[in-house]
Amino acid sequence: MTSVTRKELKREQQRREILLAARELLLSEGPAHFTMRKLANAVGCAPGTLYLYFKDKNELIADLVEESFEQLMTDLERPRPESNPLEFLREIMRAYIDFGLANPNHYHFAFMLRRTKSLEKIRPRPHRSFELLLDTAKACIDQQLIRQFDYELVAKGIWTGIHGVTSLMITIPNFPWGDKSSVIDHVVDSLIEGLNPSI
Repeated sequence: MTSVTRKELKREQQRREILLAARELLLSEGPAHFTMRKLANAVGCAPGTLYLYFKDKNELIADLVEESFEQLMTDLERPRPESNPLEFLREIMRAYIDFGLANPNHYHFAFMLRRTKSLEKIRPRPHRSFELLLDTAKACIDQQLIRQFDYELVAKGIWTGIHGVTSLMITIPNFPWGDKSSVIDHVVDSLIEGLNPSI
């Protein structure tokens, strides 16, 4: 292993340690109370060291959000049943909810991070997870498997519905949900049924 490779590995390892500490600190204190100085104390380094890896706090948080979206996309990237985009749409919806419940920290960063004035400066990036939903909704409409709505409207409506159940189950775990899987299936079935072309 060359010295350059060792340096690169060490740099990437420290960057990962910084991101991990930042994620924990943001979740425990919230964005409004998060500072690079607090993060440096948590990591055990000088504040200036953080700026070797990230331009500022916003860039660091944006990277955490992006990392969470990438984790979500990993769960959504399944073999695509070309003959039945409607069934694939159902699988995407269930995979999205399952991801959120299994990875609440990642889900929090992707969709539930409170937007302080500082965070409002972060420009949203297009994400492949939503593009996958758009493409699948369009395929369903093209094959007349769902009602002839604008496919972007369909994707946004589905996302709103599945985000609702996911975020509620994360933030209110002590609610008497009963069999969560049955509740999730009911939400997914209701969203699909609402798009039935025969209605």
